Amino acid sequence: MTQLALPPDLTKQNPAEETFICDLSTKLFKSSRVFQHQLDDKCTIFSPDRPGLPIIVDDWVGEALDSFTNGGRVGDLISKRLFGDRALDEIFSAIGLLEERGFLRIQPDSEVYNQTREAYLSPPSSFSVWLHIINTCNLGCSYCFVEEMSKKRDLMTDDELEKAVQRIENAATSNNVKEVTIKFAGGEPTLALRSMEYAYDKLYSRLMDSGVNAQFAVLSNGTAITSRVIEFLKRPNVGIGISVDGVEQYHDVHRKYKKSGQGSWSTIVRNVALLKQNGIRPYIMATTTAESAPGLPELAEWVFSEGLATRLNVVRGHEDKDVDSEEKKAGYRKLVDACIAGFEEVFKYIERNHQTVDVARQLHVCELSFDNPLSGPACGIGRNHVVYDHRGFLTDCVMTMHAARTKATDNLLKDVQATVQHMPFDPSSIEGQSECLRCQWFTVCGGGCPTGNERVNGHPYTKSPLCEFFKYVIPRYIVCLSRNVIARESMYHT
Repeated sequence: MTQLALPPDLTKQNPAEETFICDLSTKLFKSSRVFQHQLDDKCTIFSPDRPGLPIIVDDWVGEALDSFTNGGRVGDLISKRLFGDRALDEIFSAIGLLEERGFLRIQPDSEVYNQTREAYLSPPSSFSVWLHIINTCNLGCSYCFVEEMSKKRDLMTDDELEKAVQRIENAATSNNVKEVTIKFAGGEPTLALRSMEYAYDKLYSRLMDSGVNAQFAVLSNGTAITSRVIEFLKRPNVGIGISVDGVEQYHDVHRKYKKSGQGSWSTIVRNVALLKQNGIRPYIMATTTAESAPGLPELAEWVFSEGLATRLNVVRGHEDKDVDSEEKKAGYRKLVDACIAGFEEVFKYIERNHQTVDVARQLHVCELSFDNPLSGPACGIGRNHVVYDHRGFLTDCVMTMHAARTKATDNLLKDVQATVQHMPFDPSSIEGQSECLRCQWFTVCGGGCPTGNERVNGHPYTKSPLCEFFKYVIPRYIVCLSRNVIARESMYHT
């Protein structure tokens, strides 16, 4: 069991005797939101509304946690010998750990998560900018949101780029922000390399010298990796994410070259090898559709065998905008079923190959947040994330970029709030998410994608059409992660 410092409200240390003194009258309750799963002689426990990944403890600690299900005083439970003959310091240490991590609480949980303006709009310590520097792309992916946009201005002008750079710098340095992430996107941003170089040259030193950690990400289709792109990627704090739909035929169904109509998978494989030869490890951003879901195990095998990390996303906003709501929901049901089947095979693959996969480092699912509980959508919509298009307009989501109407000003963080019509804490939003706010997993999924929800349900804060997938994949990921940790620790200690 991981040993952590004991919380001051439960125990205190006697320096003279080097022992722990516990207030035996303390009444504690097991959190009703805790996820608990037995793994042979171990137990994994996870508190979705408290910071931190799941922890793995000996099974008796899990049983100790269960002793507080309806509330209990520490002294009463010890007198009933519910912890067996274990030493008091071991019992106190376990109880201290369980309380510190939020598994035990001094009051029962409320039935509903509390959505408040204060919780969501607390001053952010970080923010991210999706900087749409170019519309042009060499691929013609069938579901791309850029197809809806005007092609009259394909590239962000030098003047508009300079304004964007100044606004990003001002937002970071005047709002006590600790970190800024600039995501170069398009279109295909590697086709606008000069713009990326300019923005980096302007921002990196200024922000770092101001105490702001500046991170840069190139969101690419992976097909236009030149020597100059590689040199750019070798700069400090620059990374690249490559979008794929699967391996081979699963990828090539949608991601084809505009001119030739040929698939792009073989090019990506070559370019990933080239990047690795130059010490660059791309992050693989996979989009899962109902058609590509059966190929997820092959994709996982390729990613992990290459020593790379991936985020397995589920496609959203893919349905015809003229299709009625019931047809959209039917399409999502098909998508959810396919994703559950495909993801299950990925987890099974990992559990057969623990020695080659580090789940915590290499596998992420959608925007699910397991280590930091969400107070609203994971994307930070209306709070600390903004899409800045090539015309100087802002929007809340890349999928609504064609409808961007908010003109950027010199107060970028304030502009973020102006990009949305509804906030998570609005009365209509809370009403629409009443079921979500009672769900154990709300602080992990954040209610799903607001844009996707609105397209299906008519309001951004309603039950996600991917809800059943989330309810499957969240506990399944926790179990897979925990098994992975146990297996890898055993491997390194034998």
